[in-house]
Amino acid sequence: MSKYTHIIYPKRVPTKVTSKEVDRLIKESCVAEATHYVLSFFGLGIYWIWKDKVGKWLTVLYILGNIPFVVIQRYLRPKYLRVKEKLIIREERQYAEV
Repeated sequence: MSKYTHIIYPKRVPTKVTSKEVDRLIKESCVAEATHYVLSFFGLGIYWIWKDKVGKWLTVLYILGNIPFVVIQRYLRPKYLRVKEKLIIREERQYAEV
């Protein structure tokens, strides 16, 4: 899709990342994790619609499909926190020099 969407969404790779941007990323990862928990909970509604074997399997598959995204958010958040700490130290050092 990047062949077609580059006109609408041009690729901009930031050359400098700030601690505020990483903090926003951390908050967004928390929101994403919570969203996948809520989606998993509402996935139980599939069984409410189909109360047979198909409904059970679809519910299980739907919930299992959300688990990797929760794990990804949990796995990356400590890494983001370490990057944020390093950026804060770097920013403090730069402001001290000025």
